[in-house]
Amino acid sequence: MRKWLVWPGRIWAVWFLVLFALTFLVQYPLYALLLRFEKLHPLLHRLRVGWAWVLFAGTGIWLQVKREQKLTRNAPYIYCANHASYIDIPVVAAAVPGTLHFMAKHELAKIPLFGMFFRTIDVAVPRGHSRGSHRAYSAGANKLEAGGNLMIFPEGGILPGAPTLKAFKSGAFRLAVEHNIPIVPLSLVDNWHVLPDQPWPTFRPARLRVVVHAPLHPADYGMDENALRKKTYDIIDQTIKQYHGH
Repeated sequence: MRKWLVWPGRIWAVWFLVLFALTFLVQYPLYALLLRFEKLHPLLHRLRVGWAWVLFAGTGIWLQVKREQKLTRNAPYIYCANHASYIDIPVVAAAVPGTLHFMAKHELAKIPLFGMFFRTIDVAVPRGHSRGSHRAYSAGANKLEAGGNLMIFPEGGILPGAPTLKAFKSGAFRLAVEHNIPIVPLSLVDNWHVLPDQPWPTFRPARLRVVVHAPLHPADYGMDENALRKKTYDIIDQTIKQYHGH
């Protein structure tokens, strides 16, 4: 691709990152206050949702959310989505109702300022550390018991080759079976080409389509985490292929 075609995308990426940082810093004192009180975490998450919408409005992003089924109000769910872009987290926050707790790799907890979420409202999962992973999933189960919802990217991170899916890890589906919590697959259709994971990121204003699929109940799959994982993978994989024709 010619350089003069690349540079507009890079300039938009810089603007996105600047707006991301500025809006976050403006709200940071309120985040820091609300994070100290667990009972206020639902309010804090609504603040994060508002932040996401401000970010979209300022960068030319608009969401188109398709919901296959109305979800039961106040019922806990485990949401699972494909992960292909840095914009996935704010998109999911804006598209999913209720209080949402992200479960993601432990490295996010080390990011200055932003990492405070993964030490409180969200859950950081250590890689290659069985005892730490067990504690993390126990913390996730506690969030569900308190009436929250978990958001897990079962590919384990942003991996090369999007939108092609990588194998799903088992953690989300083990939690679903052990606690009899429905899995809700999420297909993030367009995120992969709006803000891709690249050494020199580019960005472009666009419509982002999100499909919130019908819940998958563990009992319908014989309480078999492998069957539940395969069904979730197939739903998201087929949806991405349907929209992009490959």
